[in-house]
Amino acid sequence: QFFHAFGGPGFEVLAEFAQEFSLSNPYGIRVDVQAYGSEDLLLSALDTEIENGTQPKLIALHPYELVSLTQAYQPVDLTPYFESPTWGFSMDDQTDISTVFLDQFRVGDRLIALPFAPQATVLFYNRSWAAELGFSEAPDDEISFREQSSQAIEANLADLNEENDGLGGWIINHDPQVLLSWFGAFGGEWGEDSTPEFNSDAGLETFQYLKSVYDEGYFWISRQPEPYLYFADRNALMYSGRLDQIPDQQGWMTLENNSDEWGVIGYPGSERVITLVDSPGLMVSAGTPEEQMAAWLFAKFLIEPENQAEIVQTLFTLPVRLSTIDLLPAFIDQYPQWMDAFNLIKISKPVPTAEEWGIAQWVLQDASYRVFPYEDVNLAEILEQVDATVEDLERITP
Repeated sequence: QFFHAFGGPGFEVLAEFAQEFSLSNPYGIRVDVQAYGSEDLLLSALDTEIENGTQPKLIALHPYELVSLTQAYQPVDLTPYFESPTWGFSMDDQTDISTVFLDQFRVGDRLIALPFAPQATVLFYNRSWAAELGFSEAPDDEISFREQSSQAIEANLADLNEENDGLGGWIINHDPQVLLSWFGAFGGEWGEDSTPEFNSDAGLETFQYLKSVYDEGYFWISRQPEPYLYFADRNALMYSGRLDQIPDQQGWMTLENNSDEWGVIGYPGSERVITLVDSPGLMVSAGTPEEQMAAWLFAKFLIEPENQAEIVQTLFTLPVRLSTIDLLPAFIDQYPQWMDAFNLIKISKPVPTAEEWGIAQWVLQDASYRVFPYEDVNLAEILEQVDATVEDLERITP
């Protein structure tokens, strides 16, 4: 059994892969796919399966979501499988997998999962409008990011359209991975299996920057839940998003007859430009040697370059196998913004896999909601409360 949380096209492509593998493998392995449409539903089903002693042998899930389980779940260490000269990956194949994707699942000397469908948190950026504002390059630090946001705001204030006054710069986004991206750009560090500490110099600098530019009026809060029309109408020079939003944005540009050149960029801070990547992990559950090997072989099959090419085109993710790029010339021609994101892999950092991040991300988001709309905010006190709250919740979480 293979449990995953993909719906729609993702469900269809994984069902096809399961059928193809079941019919073609020489070992008589049959894959039964169970799709749940969301990770919450998958976790509920997994809880029941573990309680009944019938857990699935392969799961596609973000490891930090395991904090929601009421039952203990420990994935099998995949290192012996990964390095096996017979059943694993050759040295050439190992180097074909970006370390940033593998690092997310290395806990000490254990490999707890294989990366499967890496997603990236990026900034959508209007190059044509930026050029008209006087900027030939995307922002590469927090100063140039503020300057470009301010010029976009000022340009909309100066035109004859009163409806776009106050719009133009970066749209404030409270998504935990967006906030973590900014934290990383300002020098924040974290281990793959640990929770970031936000009560730090990097955390304070991050929120001081975001708060101060918001207070100046150059970052703004949107009324509409989706950013696509704002971007297509030049009411936002930049917004935070994920790669699977590229086709939607492209559709809105066409609908608005906007021929601007646009793409995706990383988050620029005082220390670096960074992009966060996050992938569900293919985790093998404990079972008999035969069951574990069967699950491993199907997991390995899912990240073959040909299969990754289909997953990329279906889900708008990054490829686990870098050689997959050679199979996507037409896709790249149609979506050059996706190629922008592929080129950002070299400056990417993985989201923590630690179960504690499953708690910390929502505490961080709640803190950000308390920062921007209010005056006289004590940022140091808020960040201290963030870390303390996360620590308290970790102690009481089963």
